Amino acid sequence: MSIRRRKLAAAQQLTAALSPGTDPNTSAASDDATCLPHIIRSNYVTSIADWALGSLSKSKAGKGATPAAAVHLSPELWTVLATVLQSHFLPSGYSLPASLLSGVTKAVEDVANGSCPSETCAALPAPLTEILTILRTQYSAAYKPSLEHLIGLIEAVLAASEKGSEWSPVATAGVAFALPMLQQHPNQRKVWDAVVPRLLPMLLAAAFPRVGSRTRGDSELEGLCRLMLQSVLFNAAHVLGKAGGTKCFCVNKCHSQIRTFI
Repeated sequence: MSIRRRKLAAAQQLTAALSPGTDPNTSAASDDATCLPHIIRSNYVTSIADWALGSLSKSKAGKGATPAAAVHLSPELWTVLATVLQSHFLPSGYSLPASLLSGVTKAVEDVANGSCPSETCAALPAPLTEILTILRTQYSAAYKPSLEHLIGLIEAVLAASEKGSEWSPVATAGVAFALPMLQQHPNQRKVWDAVVPRLLPMLLAAAFPRVGSRTRGDSELEGLCRLMLQSVLFNAAHVLGKAGGTKCFCVNKCHSQIRTFI
């Protein structure tokens, strides 16, 4: 067993012990862990989170990456990370790096471009969906990825959703995570410039799928993509500007015609 696999196995055992009820096979270890002071358990959970996030930041993506280097394709690592991010022993001010969302995006991109082994692909959707849901529900106030990171995530999850219905929950969780941040972005012109050239065809296909397509019937994903299209294409910052320009044009045209008539 490689060093990375041994570390992962140890992290899984420790996480299960610090999260009573998650694994019946670790009940004795869980009982021992509950006897530890809160600060000790907090240090353990923080160390596991630091290790998992650090491993993701060093992960290599693409068809040339070896399984050992492609840490972002480890369902077990994502499961461990999802567990510790939800732990009440993790300090409330714990800071998440941008590499976390990049890791999710790399994993989904490898699925979309066929770089992910089939057995791994089958186990990835559940933990990735959980991670994205945790980010949206528990960390949205503090975790603010860049616009480029959000666009990359949306592009990856929509592409992966075409690979099979099992990836629709990941796409739904990804779009649901990104949508409020795009809506609240202070510069809607930048959002337009980032979304329309790169994502418009994909969003339209997901929002209005053809009959018989793989994503057909995922009403939640369809609704979220329609909301994203609406918020980007018909944002007041764009619509009011265009309306004002049209009004000025019409008024000037009318005045010109009146002067000609007189």
